[in-house]
Amino acid sequence: MTFIDNQILYGKMAFYQYFFKTLQLQKEDAVIIDRPLDVIEGILPQLVDQVRLFSVVHAEHYNESLSKGSHILWNNNYEYIFENADSFEGIIVATDRQNQILSSQLRKKTMIKTIPVGYINEISRKRNYRPYSLITASRLATEKHLDLLIKAVVDAKESVPDLTLDIYGEGSERSKLEALIQKYDASHFIKLCGHKDISQVYPDYSGYISASTSEGFGLSLLEALGAGLPLIGVDVEYGNREFIETGENGIRFERTPLKDMPEQLAKAIISFYEQQLDKKGRMVSKQKAKAYLKANVAKRWQDLLEKRNGLNEN
Repeated sequence: MTFIDNQILYGKMAFYQYFFKTLQLQKEDAVIIDRPLDVIEGILPQLVDQVRLFSVVHAEHYNESLSKGSHILWNNNYEYIFENADSFEGIIVATDRQNQILSSQLRKKTMIKTIPVGYINEISRKRNYRPYSLITASRLATEKHLDLLIKAVVDAKESVPDLTLDIYGEGSERSKLEALIQKYDASHFIKLCGHKDISQVYPDYSGYISASTSEGFGLSLLEALGAGLPLIGVDVEYGNREFIETGENGIRFERTPLKDMPEQLAKAIISFYEQQLDKKGRMVSKQKAKAYLKANVAKRWQDLLEKRNGLNEN
């Protein structure tokens, strides 16, 4: 309950409705909604046809395994928006691949615009790096499968003796990962490096590696790309397929049951170095990174906000 301007507002919905009314928005104003699960049903009627209305999709938008035929099990953060897609001037997604999939699924059509959720300020010019050194950066969380990555690096080291792995980030799994590294007697080549600014650290490594099976975009992958790093990751939507071209600037390895992932990942690491992708892939990564420079991402936002485009534009 909110008491404001000599009136009582009951509940969160009433507060947001009053908030938008107070803004006195005009037709040319743009409202960009991001994960508005708790309020969207209340504020949408106030905004439709009153402003330029957009919604951002920042994650996987549906459950693929539970979607059959024309029945799509939407991410509940976005379900109401998708069911009312024609109320929006546009929906913004992070990758062209997600654009294509969502465009084919929506029953009510609107413009879908691809704008990356992040950008890079520059592309590294550094050429020297430590051979056989891998880096990953993420929360130390179960869904990142860092335990499987550690096991894979231990296995791959038998074929790549100089292999090392540095893991940057903090999280609830730190003690378990420390214990695992000790179990494999791997502390001399696998290190937990904590949380720190690594923007200038990426170029020192020969490659970036990820065992995550769910990455809507992957900002750390983008940062690594801008540093010229070749990449190793699971063949999953959307970031890995956006950033990694197998045999060109890294390896996307087949998604398997988790119990089989260390073996798959170890094979990918060995193949990565056998193909010398740590050397050959660096220029390819830098070329791919150009699309994500700040000026290029800003231009996409400018095109969206200054122009009224047609349906389903990239």
